[in-house]
Amino acid sequence: MSTNTSNRESDSAGLFYWLNVHYYKRNLGDYAKKAGRLSMLQHGSYTLLIDACYDREQFPTMEQALEWTWASTPEEIDAVKLVLSRFFVLSSEGVYIQERVLEELLDYQSKADKNKQIAIERETKRAEKRTNRAPFVNGSSPEQHEPPPNHKPLTINQEPSISSASASRTAPKTVDKSVSEKPSSTVWASYALAYSTRYGSEPPRNAKVNAHCKQLIDRVGAEDAPRLDAWYVKNENLPFYVSRGHPMDSLVKDCEGMLVRMRNGQAMTTREAVDVDRRSGDEITIRNAVDKSQGLTRLPIQAEYQRLPEALI
Repeated sequence: MSTNTSNRESDSAGLFYWLNVHYYKRNLGDYAKKAGRLSMLQHGSYTLLIDACYDREQFPTMEQALEWTWASTPEEIDAVKLVLSRFFVLSSEGVYIQERVLEELLDYQSKADKNKQIAIERETKRAEKRTNRAPFVNGSSPEQHEPPPNHKPLTINQEPSISSASASRTAPKTVDKSVSEKPSSTVWASYALAYSTRYGSEPPRNAKVNAHCKQLIDRVGAEDAPRLDAWYVKNENLPFYVSRGHPMDSLVKDCEGMLVRMRNGQAMTTREAVDVDRRSGDEITIRNAVDKSQGLTRLPIQAEYQRLPEALI
């Protein structure tokens, strides 16, 4: 079952920044299983909230949820609050996020980026053909060299040409390999959506950020990279990340550890980070004490590395 949402085309300059979701899939069996015991008023609140999230491509705070559903009476307000508490997850910024809607939006943005890339490359090829068209010779036009049209009617009783039919069967099919989906586009789409949900604005994008997207794919794989960057913005609340606004370079630097935490479903807290730093400092202190008792002098790591044989480096 597909549910339509409103249509937002483009801005005043005609440039598409977020392609609007015109419809989304609604699995009746899953909905009945998870929300079948809601009252009619609660069903209406849930449906209005889902439609609004798809239409705006963002998630609401409590005040926005009441505004989007036009809840005015105490019963309607209680219905909206119940739906938010049962089917949405409250983030640290006070935004209620619906996991299934987030997955569908990320998938939609990935396909939209692919279609946009195909359209751009198609128009580029058309422009090149118009630019590289051969000039006319001696003022003649291409129409003068075309063969006369065939005025002989072709009916369904006539047999097709054997040569043309066999040629169509034997002619190899060419595939334009230049038109392909870039995995980095999917990584950027998931990161931008999670970022705008948390901070209320789109993240900056430049050549350095594009390179970080490709590096993230190389280190964790194309399948985990889009899920990891969205999880990073949503769940990693260490002061170091939050103070810098969850930049992409911090994600790439710590991506392996974050991937393990994402798969385990648990982000590192500030206290855990402090404990790790303390344990590392204790290990260094103990190692230096043992070396001192044995009369050893340990070289810095850089000096030890330089002393290694070239065959081991």
